[in-house]
Amino acid sequence: MFVNKEIFFAFLFSLFFLNGVYAQFNIGIDFGKTNNQLNFTSIDTALRTQKRCGYIFDVDLNYGFNKSLSLELIPSFLEKKYSLVNKGQMFYDVNNKYLQFPVNLKFYFFLKKKIRLSISLGGYCAYWLKSEIDSEVPNVFEITNEINEQEVLKLERIKSLYKFDSKYDNRLEFGLSNKTELEYCIINNIFLSVKFHYYKSLTNQQYHINEIQSTRHNQTSIFSAGVVYSIKM
Repeated sequence: MFVNKEIFFAFLFSLFFLNGVYAQFNIGIDFGKTNNQLNFTSIDTALRTQKRCGYIFDVDLNYGFNKSLSLELIPSFLEKKYSLVNKGQMFYDVNNKYLQFPVNLKFYFFLKKKIRLSISLGGYCAYWLKSEIDSEVPNVFEITNEINEQEVLKLERIKSLYKFDSKYDNRLEFGLSNKTELEYCIINNIFLSVKFHYYKSLTNQQYHINEIQSTRHNQTSIFSAGVVYSIKM
């Protein structure tokens, strides 16, 4: 079904010229906390994943078409951490670092003299920079005796840097982006901002999945705060 040209151009006109024609550029700097969950199903019923917290630093570049709509790019450096734990209390703490680029449409729906409230929707592309593993595994060379005289392997803590394999590891991540933001003007065009971000990966961390594996997707919630400077053009 084809859309009438007049309706299409009327929609574009209302989208970019609502509330008058003007342009505004905002630049912000934020620092915050990430909370990441790795979604996957293991064939080992004793193995489970746990959320872990990391940090994020980003620069928010925002071009306003009008008072209600803007386009934003948010270059970010962030950690997406998680843990793998089994019933024997052996664990793997995984710290993945990413360079991420969300692109959103930002809608302002509450505007006052000093307060701005907005919601942003879009997508993102991320590059998996490196992965650090902090694990606790059995040491077969050290055995301790428990009270019931049973031999138990002693757990040893090991830290290592994961080596990527281009045949299996998918270092590009694509997904959905969502953000809610509250801004408060402190002086002139300078705002303090508080943000809640949510990112859901749509791509798997591995290229090849066999019958005993499952897909692995990051699901990341972020709380951040920062400063925004507005420039009217």
